[in-house]
Amino acid sequence: MDRMPWLNSDLELPGAGKGLIFLYGRSKWQILTDNANNRVLVAKPSLMTHWIERKLIPPTAHIPATGVSGEQYSCFVSPADQRLSPLRRGDLPRAEALAVSLAEAFRDSRALDPQFSFVRGIYSSLYGKILPTTTTYRDDDQESDALAFGSWMAGDAPASARNFQLLSSMVTWLSSERLQEILDLSGVVKPLEAPKSDVTTYFVSTTITTPLESTFNSNALVSQLAKPKTPPTPTAKPLVDENGVPRVFSLPGRRVLERFFREHIIDIVQFPEKYRKLGVDYPTGTLLYGPPGCGKTYAVQKLVEFLGWHVSYVNSSSIASPYIHETSKKISHVFDKAIRHAPSFLVIDEMEAYLGARSGDSSSKHHIEEVGEFLRRIPEALDKKVIIIAMTNMLETIDLAVLRQGRFDHKIGVEFPDAEEVRDLFALLLKDKPLAADASVDFLVEKLVRRPLSDAAFVVREASRLAARNDKEALDMESFRGALRGLPDPKRKAIGY
Repeated sequence: MDRMPWLNSDLELPGAGKGLIFLYGRSKWQILTDNANNRVLVAKPSLMTHWIERKLIPPTAHIPATGVSGEQYSCFVSPADQRLSPLRRGDLPRAEALAVSLAEAFRDSRALDPQFSFVRGIYSSLYGKILPTTTTYRDDDQESDALAFGSWMAGDAPASARNFQLLSSMVTWLSSERLQEILDLSGVVKPLEAPKSDVTTYFVSTTITTPLESTFNSNALVSQLAKPKTPPTPTAKPLVDENGVPRVFSLPGRRVLERFFREHIIDIVQFPEKYRKLGVDYPTGTLLYGPPGCGKTYAVQKLVEFLGWHVSYVNSSSIASPYIHETSKKISHVFDKAIRHAPSFLVIDEMEAYLGARSGDSSSKHHIEEVGEFLRRIPEALDKKVIIIAMTNMLETIDLAVLRQGRFDHKIGVEFPDAEEVRDLFALLLKDKPLAADASVDFLVEKLVRRPLSDAAFVVREASRLAARNDKEALDMESFRGALRGLPDPKRKAIGY
């Protein structure tokens, strides 16, 4: 990514000031700011043409400009009182009014541009639109929209709006009902996909009486959402199907974790009487450790979805604060919330950031306070039927008091999947896919063993896209090889599942 401005800093653009400075950018676009805090979106002409053709911006917005190297660009200026920022890793705050505006922008932009992904889109409040910046096609099931909007709501964490339970636990600045209404407005998740009344849920989907046409009044919706609502009482999903048969937990690609979760958590929850007779009241804390990308987060999400309980997350978006003592208060708040919804989950992600070893110098006194808060609340939460699962990439840095028995009785090392686990995952991913005669699962297993599980999922998705693009009716080896070429170099460190 080029971090140097493409345009001369003293370039004169209609509506812009002097001193253009680079803020964000990728290969096809940049956002600059001037000395009056106006923002300038600079793009390759082909990208600007796409936005104009799809009516995401008006033709009059286009300003041609010559770059520092003589290359031609297109740009438009967004005044200082308007927002212009990438959805991901930008500077858009998490606020209810902005969430409503973004929801409208998603809805209106998708109606004009049904083809391309918004995952790396740019939000322009000046035009009330999301501008796609890649030629990646969106998935037919709207997953790319759900991921784009959900990740912004969750503070750039990879959270899909289709997983409402996970998203609502991460969006601490909105109630579940308000979050559901905003998702309905955005259109990233079809309202009909909300859980049915005979299944326990943690929110109530209500009908918004305000019209959702282009004349929609954001302030009216914010006012409506601000009305106090009584939160529903959460309960757990039944662990049996509609015929009364116990459901079976499955974790393809993570054989060891599947067995552990069944024996140490699910069986105790499913048959509490036989354990209680021998003094085992509830599952104790579990710590998963291993390299990034080995599937820790994936496994925990599957367990949470299986039991269907409320989940509270300890991560940077839920407890981080620059203010003294504020982090400890937020830690206490997360534990209180988990206990209030018990039986529930409390998931501590990247625990090395919050539970690293304490030192004796005065500069770490606030960290000592925060670790002490965890040490005090963990046993209390376990006693109140909260299942605590922590994850870390650096076990050796965790404070020893946290690791002792009684807090985390089980410490499970999670490595990259072996050949058998990769084969199990492909069996699931390919079970509904038509395969050509030359398709070889053995070849794929050989290429993907000891790699992140997400690589296998990517290969199947990408091979399906390539096959469809080439008018094929089945996945063949040419499509799979093309997908494999899109994987990152295995010598580079993985960034997570």
